[in-house]
Amino acid sequence: MFRNTLLTVSILLIAHHVYGQQVVVTPEETDEILANPGMGWETFHRTAKQDKNLPSWIPSTVHYARWGWRELEPQPGKIDYAFLDKVLKETHDSGQKLAFRVMCCSPYKGRPYHPDWLKEIGGRILVADHNGVTPLPIPDMDDPAILDRHLDFIKRLGERYDGHPDIDHLDLGSIGWWGEWHLSGSKNCKLPTLENRMKVVDAYLAAFEKTPLVMLINGKECTAYATQHGTGWRADSMGDLGSFSPTWNHMHNAYPALIREAKVQDAWKTGPIAYEPPAAVAEFVEKQWPLRWIFNYALACHGSLFSGKSGKLPDD
Repeated sequence: MFRNTLLTVSILLIAHHVYGQQVVVTPEETDEILANPGMGWETFHRTAKQDKNLPSWIPSTVHYARWGWRELEPQPGKIDYAFLDKVLKETHDSGQKLAFRVMCCSPYKGRPYHPDWLKEIGGRILVADHNGVTPLPIPDMDDPAILDRHLDFIKRLGERYDGHPDIDHLDLGSIGWWGEWHLSGSKNCKLPTLENRMKVVDAYLAAFEKTPLVMLINGKECTAYATQHGTGWRADSMGDLGSFSPTWNHMHNAYPALIREAKVQDAWKTGPIAYEPPAAVAEFVEKQWPLRWIFNYALACHGSLFSGKSGKLPDD
């Protein structure tokens, strides 16, 4: 999505033959922002038609959402296709495509992401903590019964939706808080074994051979493996220059190390590169974070998509 850098055309004649007749087309110069399919601004959990914070001058071709496993498979073996099909239709009617992630571990008390029926099949539920908040029940992805059910869920999701014309890409989620491949802030729980994490990656790769996949960059070994198999990558907190610590931030400390460690510098050649900010973009201005530098950094890393979280934009 760029302003008129490539279309400043003073004299350009395109001639081609249609049914034996020569047709001359003269493009008109425009200063409008162009909507490049699968690139640019993502709306968040609402379509472009529903997003009241989306200005008319910003086109959005992707609607991004994420749901708990319990929402998508409320009963064992029964994915709620009606729910997903409804969201896909609303997205299509807004001139967008859908991107989404599945989450299993919730850091919010009383708001689990995993299905209640996991207990009924004998699955092991862990009691976690997150930054002092406890008890937080989360599924044990090292438990064979739970892991097998989740891998089968991913397989069935792909059987129905791989290559769907109204899906732009999937976040390769499922593991860790919000499906972000980490359990930071927990003192008594750790991620599943690397072997089982790789099984989840392989399940997505096998289920979605046509639909592009995006892997969270902080998956490290799994991110390297996924991108080597053609996925793009996604980074949270793009723009952070001090939201979490006065001495550490994502822009200067996290991204350079994560990109180098996972060796994802060239992943943009085979998959999308997606970003999500730590807060609404209006807060960037309030905190006096340099907008131009932040977005230039994202573009230098070959960014494809930016989710503004459908939050407030700066007044000007």
